[in-house]
Amino acid sequence: MSISTLANQSQPKLANLPITFFAIGIGMMGLTLALRAAETGFSVGHGVSMVVLAVSTVMLGAITAGYLAKAYRFPDKVAEDWPTLSRLRSFRPCRSPCCCLPPRWSRWPRR
Repeated sequence: MSISTLANQSQPKLANLPITFFAIGIGMMGLTLALRAAETGFSVGHGVSMVVLAVSTVMLGAITAGYLAKAYRFPDKVAEDWPTLSRLRSFRPCRSPCCCLPPRWSRWPRR
């Protein structure tokens, strides 16, 4: 075994969970909005976008639960993520994530 293999085995995978996994959830929500707009444009039902919304919500919940577990067990590793966040905040698309939200929530189908 090499030294790097031994070093990787000493730390659990949870300690190295990157905060940038939240970008996956945000991207899935964007896909949901795109599918919703396509379904509206083609005048078809909203079944596919609702399924993708459910999957996106579950994914985002799982990522959040994992990161909260990391924050509980490894607060020092979470503190190491903050400089990364300050660099990301200066990136223009990260400053305005609300542009991905639909203009009116009332347009979503109600059951």
